[in-house]
Amino acid sequence: MSNEPETLPPDSCDLFEPQLAGLATTAEIGAFLKKSHQEINSLSGLSSGAGAALLAHNCALVDAVLRHLFALALEHAAALAPTGPDASATPELTIVASGGYGRRELAPYSDVDVTFVAVREDDAYLNAVIKDMFQSVMDVFLYGANLKVGYAYRLLGDLGQLDHQTQTTLLDARFLCGDPELFKEFRATFRSQLLTADFMFQKWAERQSVLSKFGGDQVYVVEPQIKEGAGGLRDIQNAEWVGEVRFRVSCSRVWRTLVEQGIVTDREAASIRQAREFLWNVRSVLHMVAGEARDTMTTEKQEAIASHLGYPDGPETPAVETFMREYYTHAAEARRIARKTIKRCLDSEIPMGLGLASIRRSLYVADFDIADRDLAMPLHAAELSQAYSLTISDELEEAIHQFLQRYPTAPDPAFAGRVFTRLLSSKDASLILYRLEQQGVLAWLMPEFAPLMTLIPYDAAHDYTVGAHSLRVVRNLNQFHQETDPRFADFRRVAGEVAFPEVLNLAGLIHDIGKQWPEGGHAETGADAAVLIADRIGWDSERRDKLVFLIRNHLLMAETSRLRDLSLEETVREFTRHVPDMESLNMLYLLTCADTQAVGEGVWTEVKGKFLTELYYRAEGVLAGGSQGETPAYVPNLVRQRDRIRKQLAQHNLPIDLIHEHTRNLPAQYLLNTPLEEMYLHIAMIGRLRETFTPIIDFRHEFGNDYTEMTICAYDDPKPGLLAKITGVLYAHDINVHVAQVFTREASVRIAIDTLWIDYRGKPLASGKKAEIQDSLRKVMLGEMALAELLKKRNKPVKDQTIYSAKLDDTTSDQFSLLEVSAPDEKGVVYRLANVVSSLGWNIHAARLSVWGSRARDAFYVTGPDGKKLPASDVERLLEVLPVATFVKRKLTTAGGG
Repeated sequence: MSNEPETLPPDSCDLFEPQLAGLATTAEIGAFLKKSHQEINSLSGLSSGAGAALLAHNCALVDAVLRHLFALALEHAAALAPTGPDASATPELTIVASGGYGRRELAPYSDVDVTFVAVREDDAYLNAVIKDMFQSVMDVFLYGANLKVGYAYRLLGDLGQLDHQTQTTLLDARFLCGDPELFKEFRATFRSQLLTADFMFQKWAERQSVLSKFGGDQVYVVEPQIKEGAGGLRDIQNAEWVGEVRFRVSCSRVWRTLVEQGIVTDREAASIRQAREFLWNVRSVLHMVAGEARDTMTTEKQEAIASHLGYPDGPETPAVETFMREYYTHAAEARRIARKTIKRCLDSEIPMGLGLASIRRSLYVADFDIADRDLAMPLHAAELSQAYSLTISDELEEAIHQFLQRYPTAPDPAFAGRVFTRLLSSKDASLILYRLEQQGVLAWLMPEFAPLMTLIPYDAAHDYTVGAHSLRVVRNLNQFHQETDPRFADFRRVAGEVAFPEVLNLAGLIHDIGKQWPEGGHAETGADAAVLIADRIGWDSERRDKLVFLIRNHLLMAETSRLRDLSLEETVREFTRHVPDMESLNMLYLLTCADTQAVGEGVWTEVKGKFLTELYYRAEGVLAGGSQGETPAYVPNLVRQRDRIRKQLAQHNLPIDLIHEHTRNLPAQYLLNTPLEEMYLHIAMIGRLRETFTPIIDFRHEFGNDYTEMTICAYDDPKPGLLAKITGVLYAHDINVHVAQVFTREASVRIAIDTLWIDYRGKPLASGKKAEIQDSLRKVMLGEMALAELLKKRNKPVKDQTIYSAKLDDTTSDQFSLLEVSAPDEKGVVYRLANVVSSLGWNIHAARLSVWGSRARDAFYVTGPDGKKLPASDVERLLEVLPVATFVKRKLTTAGGG
């Protein structure tokens, strides 16, 4: 249906100005606006070709009202100023129509976007006019006529700092009232500061993002979104905006210019204009039918629109079907032509600045002289490529290679460092760094990085060279932002809170840089190198200090979470002593996870993730409660804690005497760190133990985790060795032990509550495996079968445990001595070590195992037979009974002292 629409002259305010002339109050003007708006947007007076004319009438009405309000504002402001200007004086202010209103595409219930542009703010008369105008606009439009107004205020000097959305809104700005010369200056300034390439590529990316929310590139949906959906008005507008900016023309000339430039044909330009007129008609009627701004054409509304636009029912085809067929035809053509227009504009030669240009979305050197004078040309090329998803042409790759030959080192590292910092701040910095490494740019800017790509880590756990591993760390850091696995939800949240992403990414890139210098620990030598790198690229002291902290301590959180008892207050206190603030903790948490995941296949496990996250939250609690520069001493009130636990457990209908017995006979460490539901489980298990005199074993597994939590409740052995029996049974069944937590309920009859985190071949235990282990544990613990017999039955060798090193520290914990043993990673290592420790009469209270390549590191929290800490010198007793690998005997050390 194609009737030639009525056209209006560019400025049609005279249609309404005579009626407004006698109105002086906002109530009168609001009533006039409401009545006139209803008359213009009436379904009864609608014609099928009303699109452009209807929109123009709406604009003319709003133009007239705003100009009238501006004249009144001038009068009011002049009257308030005791010695101010008369009402005829025009302030340095221009008021412009922007957005769809600026393009004269004002649908019945579209927002009215108005922008006030001023030169300065320190003008009392100007401020009075703006204040009066703003209040009048709200009273008339919002309260008087129920029309929404988008209000913005801009200073002429701020036009170079506008975001992309605001730039789009102002691209088709139209003068309404105020100072016409200022409007011309505004237009010239805005256009001169609008970056062609940036606007075009951002507009394309923005359109792709919006389309993904409305069904993607699919026109043929049952209930189309006629503004934002594929084939909608926004497709046409985007093509126009890109064309306007690419060829520096106004909206009124854009399609003529696109034809002249060979972007589209005459027929396509005519076709898309027809589609636009059709969509204007449809959108206007949809607004009128809905009585509000609605742009989704529901099936219910489709019939009403077809009827109001005059589509007749045919003998076999209903009117709505004819209407929707025409809609799909226009929408499909609009989508095709708009997509073609944008693609061809983006594929044309677009100046990118700095002597570079984009052709067919690939970066080339457009001016070799300018490019050669850019002392950070390779980095600028990477920045443009990343920002606008452009490929690097072979020609530019060769130019970069020649540039690096002319300048073997960065001639102005601080200047290059500013660009490099922006690249590091990107959420996909890893992709950029991979390319910069391949081009040799990383080594150019940071010569210290050059040896890392070919440096073997000499660690069996690592699958990659030091440099390749470091790049994978940055990749993992970047992936946290897109993480959808609920097991990594904490990492995604923390990644979104990092205030210095450039520091975190650089730390990931150079955290192992010290490995190229064999003397000294690589964390310390790497931290020294980080100082030089940060200073070279011009970082301030805050960024430099955070970078140095991360590199110096990049092993701290991993080792603490794997080899320390996190339920001990002193563990968290010692850890947070090294962490200055929450920002540093957040970055160290992310770096630790990303580093571990990048080492090699199977190195990261759910158990490691569990304890890393536990340490993070425990440290967060300490840092949140402390003052700067100190760690608060936490002295729990155990009496109050026991009372609270007793009251809460009583709600589970447990006998009071059982609750009192349980809380009275367990240590503070248990009471402060065990969840109530676990305490309830333990009390129930003790009850069953007393009834059956049989060890009670419970297995728990949270969905998605690759480990099983096993709790054993049993009468304690009179001599140390219960944990050795348990781990021996697990060894017999090929079960991996990660952590063991041992609590003993001290009373006339001692009861052990041991919890172990275990897995079978990297997976949680299946039902059959649980039954096997449960049966074997009960037989061994009840003395029905000797552990040696079980091991022999299952073909597990009984042998001495070879170790690489051992040390006993009596300073780390307030209650226990910490025994750390490094040994070959062999099946049964935890059992054999626990067996030797128990044979010395030492009590094991907690155990941690961390496997790194071919080495296992075990940490045991122990006390002597009297329950007191062991002196560090007692490690010699252990060394007497453990064979030491010959080539590492000289490395054995005795730590601590007392």
